[in-house]
Amino acid sequence: MTNMKLDETHFGSYFDLSIYAFNKKVSVQRKSFFRKLYEHSSDWGSVESGKVVSGVINTPFMTHFHGTQFKMGGIGYVASYPEFAGQGSIGQLMNLALDEMYDNGTTLSYLAPFSYPFYRKFGYEATFDQTIYRMNTKDLPRLKVKTIGHVERHRYLDVKEELNKLYQQNQLSQQGGIERPDWWLTYSAEKHPNWEVAVYYNEKNESKGYLVYQRETDEFKIVEWIYQTTESWLQLQSFVLKHQSAYEWFSYESPIGQPFPDVLANPQVEVTTQPYMMARIVNVDDFLSRYPYQQDFSQIVIQVQDSTIHANEGCWQISRIDGETKVEKTENSAPTFTTDIQNLTRSMMGYRTLKHLKQYGFVSGDVTLFDGALIKEQPILSDYF
Repeated sequence: MTNMKLDETHFGSYFDLSIYAFNKKVSVQRKSFFRKLYEHSSDWGSVESGKVVSGVINTPFMTHFHGTQFKMGGIGYVASYPEFAGQGSIGQLMNLALDEMYDNGTTLSYLAPFSYPFYRKFGYEATFDQTIYRMNTKDLPRLKVKTIGHVERHRYLDVKEELNKLYQQNQLSQQGGIERPDWWLTYSAEKHPNWEVAVYYNEKNESKGYLVYQRETDEFKIVEWIYQTTESWLQLQSFVLKHQSAYEWFSYESPIGQPFPDVLANPQVEVTTQPYMMARIVNVDDFLSRYPYQQDFSQIVIQVQDSTIHANEGCWQISRIDGETKVEKTENSAPTFTTDIQNLTRSMMGYRTLKHLKQYGFVSGDVTLFDGALIKEQPILSDYF
């Protein structure tokens, strides 16, 4: 069995693996959107007798993080045939993908875990949450909203550029969310043929918000909800409520991890918050150097433990004076605090404060200065790899 970078000749074999591993049905549509992903990604596989038996797909994206852009690798379609599972091939492919990411200047990586303990071995940690809202029709409010502007229904592919413009102007794209290239929009639409779109236009016929939703037998599912103004929020909410005679349940999987049931007309709804995606810093030097710090701080030394990407391992001397950040690796300075790559990631991404992590024993040392300079807003990710 050989671990290798895959090419076009391996596409059919990897597609067959994905069908088997994720229990999907073969269709022209599925093969079409999977090809888009495969062709726009870096594909790694374990090959036995010319057949891909294990695989990892790494898709390059750009993330927007509070005004700073970073290259990010999105890991997906991690799969093995059962007779080859447990032989270590996925771990070897993950290491190859991470090495390639580091070498090509990628700063962050995200993935959807099948096992949190497994991916923690490679430096990933829970970083993104979802809040799930679910309401029975009988509990829906009967709102009376004066119609201002109008809502139009469209096919996703027909308005994807318009939707993307609104998305890029929203917090969903600015707190760790990805930049959505045109191929990704097409891929998402083909992967989810049941998605429908409602766009809100104000009185000047300017688009100010949208809903991506899916109608099932007894449930109206909101996939994504973008609104720029109070009016767009109210008019889109009214659009949703006009479906209440047709469905027993209404739900919304919000990428904002903190629940806000009180902003709904009826706050007595079923609300759950659950882990969504994991992340890791791939290049500590770059993330420390270009991070959008919230205040200056004098020189500190961070000792980082990273057993997967050894270039990140060691002591990093860092300061930010008059808005200028200086970072260098040092071997002669005592650490101000010590952390592993997982907890450095979730603290710098805003998921947990260093003070909180120290309280539970994940970090040791004096975190006061550095913690005070970090983002305190939870990261948001609306996409899935």
